[in-house]
Amino acid sequence: MISWRFSLFIAVSETIILPNSIGFVFEYFLGQFADAERVLQQILAAEPNHAHALHLYGVLLFQALSVLRGGDLLGVAHANPGAGAHVEVLGVYFSPPAGSAAAIVKAVDASQHEVLVQAYSFTHNAIAQAVLRAHARGVTVRVLLDQKSEQTNRYVLELLRHAHVPLRGDGQHAIAHNKVMVIDGSVVITGSFNFTNAAETRNAENFLILKSPDLARIYKSEWEKHWAHGAD
Repeated sequence: MISWRFSLFIAVSETIILPNSIGFVFEYFLGQFADAERVLQQILAAEPNHAHALHLYGVLLFQALSVLRGGDLLGVAHANPGAGAHVEVLGVYFSPPAGSAAAIVKAVDASQHEVLVQAYSFTHNAIAQAVLRAHARGVTVRVLLDQKSEQTNRYVLELLRHAHVPLRGDGQHAIAHNKVMVIDGSVVITGSFNFTNAAETRNAENFLILKSPDLARIYKSEWEKHWAHGAD
C-alpha cells in the first residue's frame, strides 16, 4: 500500500517541483539517476503537462531523497550481497515443443547430495520417477507442494508417500505457485514450467537450469522458509 507521505509527495511534485531543481539533485548527489532524469526532461519538453512524466519525476526524487537520508531505494529486493558473481546457464527450455522435461529428469538423475522440490502442480511421471531414484540412492530429497492442489497431485503424492520421501503441503498462501528445484546446493531449476504433463505437451512454458552456489543458496533459504510452515 502506498503511504500517505508518498501520495502527498507525488501530488506536490506535479504542481510545484521544477525540472531544473530535480536535475540538480540527481546530477549533484546521485549521478546514477541522471540518465533517467534526462529522459524525463525530453518527455516534458515535447509535452510539458505529461502526467506520467511528472509522476515519474516525483518517484525519482523521492528515491533520491530516501538514499540521501541513508535509506534504500524503494522497491529494490536485496539478495545476498555475494550472489550473482557468476551464474552459468546450463539450459534454456521452452514448450512447445514437447520433450523439455527430459532436461529436468537428467538434472535430477545427476544429483549426488540433495534435491529440493517446490511446485504448485506435480503430475509428471518421468520427473517423479527421477525424484524417486534420487531418494533410493541416498540423495536427500524433500518435496514441497501447494496444499490446496493435493487432489490434482494425488498420483505423485502417493508415489512419494509410498517411498517415504519427506513431503509437505504449503497452505499459507492463496497459491504456493513456485516451480523450483535446488540440486546439490549449486543448481537451480526455475521458470513457469510446472512439473506436469500439461506443461510439457499442451501449455506454453519456459524454464532455466542455472549453476551458481550463490544463487542456489538464496533459493534454498527461501525454500526453507516455506518448508518451515508447511504441513506434513
